[in-house]
Amino acid sequence: ELLYYLKNNLMDVNFDGFDSQHLLLTKAKNRVKNVKFIKKSILTNFNKFKDKYDISTCFGVIQIFDDFEKPLKNLIKITRPGGKIFVQALVNDFPIDVNIKYSKSQNWCNGRPIYLESGWNVISMTTLSKFLKNNKEVKNFKFHNINYRYN
Repeated sequence: ELLYYLKNNLMDVNFDGFDSQHLLLTKAKNRVKNVKFIKKSILTNFNKFKDKYDISTCFGVIQIFDDFEKPLKNLIKITRPGGKIFVQALVNDFPIDVNIKYSKSQNWCNGRPIYLESGWNVISMTTLSKFLKNNKEVKNFKFHNINYRYN
């Protein structure tokens, strides 16, 4: 949705979109024209894209990983010096990191889950701040509270 909005409002700007899921990329390619879509996980090597982008975004992705540092390091790597990175994630105001494991109901056998999945993790502002302050490529950062309205 973000690339669709941006491409329709900033027509003379080039955009690339990344996702590791073929189905999501196919849907995006059909919906958003004149955007280069690349099948790639944010957890893999991004050396090919080093310092390529003026602006990088990552919305609703960081919290699905138990280790948030690798995706953030990749975002920092692909963003040019002086560029901007925008991340939307579940962030906790308290100095507590919450890592959640869950199982779909159909994946239970003999009173326990067959396997657990990660997701909906909540990173503390304290932990994120420490990581960003310790990264010499990050010159400054700030957090913004987003209040969502639900019906």
